[in-house]
Amino acid sequence: MANTRVIAGPLESLPTRQPKTYAAVRLEIDNWRWAGVPVLIRAGKELPVRATEVRLILREPPRPAFLPAPSHVPANQIVLRIDPDAGMQLRISALDRDLTWREVPLISTFSGDLGEPLPPYERLLHAALNGDNRYFARDDAIEESWRILQPLIAYPPPVHRYAPGSWGPAAADTLTGNRYAWQLPWPPSAADALNK
Repeated sequence: MANTRVIAGPLESLPTRQPKTYAAVRLEIDNWRWAGVPVLIRAGKELPVRATEVRLILREPPRPAFLPAPSHVPANQIVLRIDPDAGMQLRISALDRDLTWREVPLISTFSGDLGEPLPPYERLLHAALNGDNRYFARDDAIEESWRILQPLIAYPPPVHRYAPGSWGPAAADTLTGNRYAWQLPWPPSAADALNK
């Protein structure tokens, strides 16, 4: 990993000595394939929504001159929601009947398509009892995680306070750069309920 930047902070309602409850991290992978692609991680307590997701924002398409009124086309996205209610969403930009670009979400909830999964701890216990190591971290992955995190532990970043119910300190917005912005999580919706 190269070029790591971190924003950390406690809730405003906590005394200054309380542990940090928020972290925003920007990582970059140091190889030719991922050069210039940021990995943005944000986690905290008392944020507006409880959600865990992985969001891949694909490169914005070029503006083809042959299309009517070439304009800014939003980048396509692949969203993997881990919790709550695991699922996948493909967000593509398409021309509608009025020749206007709009975002079209294609949604799949795994419980609706595959049936209810085992609860997480049951799944882990079942895997451990059956010798299935796919759900467990390998030693080399754990060592690499500590190598990346050790400089942050040794030299902690400045602390920025944030209000409960907010998305964290404003300083976290500086991590996204000019091309990207923090995205709101994909919350469960009425469209998801149709898949169940």
